Amino acid sequence: MDAQHLKNFKRVKDLRAIWPGGREDFLAWLKKDENFHALGDCLSMDLKLLDDDSLKKNLGADVLGKARDDKGHDHIVMIQVRLEDSSDSDVGTILTNVVNVDVPYLTVVWVATPFAERHKKTLNWLNSKTDESITFCGVDPGIWTIGDSDPAIWFDVVSSSPHFHKSASTPSPAKEEGKKDNVSSGVKADNVVLPKDMGREAVAGVVASSPLPRDALIKKYWVAFRAFMEQQGSKIGLPEPSSNEWTSYSIGCHNFYLMAVIKFANKKELPDSSISVVLLCQGPSASKNFNLLLKHKEKVEWEIGVNLEWRELRREPQSHDIAHVMLAKNTDPSDESIWPQQHKWLLETLEKFDTAFRPRTKMIDSLEKFSPDTPSSFKEGMS
Repeated sequence: MDAQHLKNFKRVKDLRAIWPGGREDFLAWLKKDENFHALGDCLSMDLKLLDDDSLKKNLGADVLGKARDDKGHDHIVMIQVRLEDSSDSDVGTILTNVVNVDVPYLTVVWVATPFAERHKKTLNWLNSKTDESITFCGVDPGIWTIGDSDPAIWFDVVSSSPHFHKSASTPSPAKEEGKKDNVSSGVKADNVVLPKDMGREAVAGVVASSPLPRDALIKKYWVAFRAFMEQQGSKIGLPEPSSNEWTSYSIGCHNFYLMAVIKFANKKELPDSSISVVLLCQGPSASKNFNLLLKHKEKVEWEIGVNLEWRELRREPQSHDIAHVMLAKNTDPSDESIWPQQHKWLLETLEKFDTAFRPRTKMIDSLEKFSPDTPSSFKEGMS
């Protein structure tokens, strides 16, 4: 076999080629054990079906499940399915149902395709504002083929819960199914869970050729980075890998976040690929807090050992300002051969940022009382 025989991934545009009855057919398919387990695997949950019609009705859920989080809390998992574009009305419906049902621990799984970027951000924002008693996930169920192979599903997790990190265990039925026929895996053999009778004839003429989706590469990058962090015994909290170009880490203070970011070059907007570490400052006091940190700029840069980008970003009058402190490195995150070097740089930089900024953000209201002392040797070196 050589490069001439390589095939592109193709995404099925019309999901009715797979589920002719639309949403109802998809729900019937999803409720099968092997498919429900496959969804749970992608969300790092040991997900089990829950039969409670009364609760399902009160929550307005399409399917109910249950799963235990990292701290041993038993969550009701509310699954809301929309086999079309995510919409603002979905957000309102989900939140209205959630606040009117009293359960100790609840996880919302919103399934839609495609998932709008603003709705991914909405879910990530909700997760940043809530504790483990309620959490939100977003899933885009894409169908893929390779050449003329059978179709396969890829559950693309566009937003995940920070409270579920499932450990390795016995492979689910969906994983065992995937091992039987790698060629039909689309993106990941673990997710080959389509019924046998949904063959290639079902998708004839409705596929559109495209390269391996960027989301899959991004998630693979963060999975590898998280494994590297675990191997190194990092003190930085480990988030669940996602398909976003950024992943955020708690720094122990409301409205401040550490972020690792990867960017891919494009001719129109971004000439160079890069990786970066960012301290994000947001909320109603973002401008004030950023300027308090800015007074300690030289001291912080001396501690980290390099010049940083300090930038305040003004937004519309009706919304809060945001600001960031950033260190970037030009390198290509799509080149897997240099991921080890990139991951080493990201982790070392994250830990330097954490050491420098964590104590300062925790005492942000007191910073203006302190006069930072910067060694004269460092001031001379910066000039």
